[in-house]
Amino acid sequence: MSSGDKRIRLILAEPGGIERTSWPVTQGIPFAEGELRPGDPIRIVSEAGEVLPSQAICLATWRADLKHVKWLLVDFQADMPASATQSIFVEYGPGVEAVPAGQQIRVDQTEQRLDIDTGPLRVHLRKGDVDFFAACCVRTGDGFRDALRGRPGPYPVHDRPERQAL
Repeated sequence: MSSGDKRIRLILAEPGGIERTSWPVTQGIPFAEGELRPGDPIRIVSEAGEVLPSQAICLATWRADLKHVKWLLVDFQADMPASATQSIFVEYGPGVEAVPAGQQIRVDQTEQRLDIDTGPLRVHLRKGDVDFFAACCVRTGDGFRDALRGRPGPYPVHDRPERQAL
């Protein structure tokens, strides 16, 4: 941290007695008026100083001019030993740089299809078809498995109801 940077301490607790790996954490954080502007970089830092990939969104501002954050929602993942507590820090200020996520979402589009790849999940959608799910593939230890096909059961289908005259 450089001078002028600030940090807010969050305390994480694992009360269930289960070791958590990459456990999702979502936390709302209030800010004083004038303290943070929407879009200013923030970062999440562990007790050991490791910068964790995160995302944040402004939920509310102090005034209608939208200049200063009142509530910020942050999401990140943390490893938690069973029955442990640990400190995580939200850092912000002029010397703080945002850390890009390790896996970017990729979207490819053709006239017939929309493909979304998050890394662990790939979704293929047909355009202009009520049976729009072409595939929903989940990464497994030995490649990707289509979670929608090859198994008995209902498939999600968007059906447009016919317009009826009254």
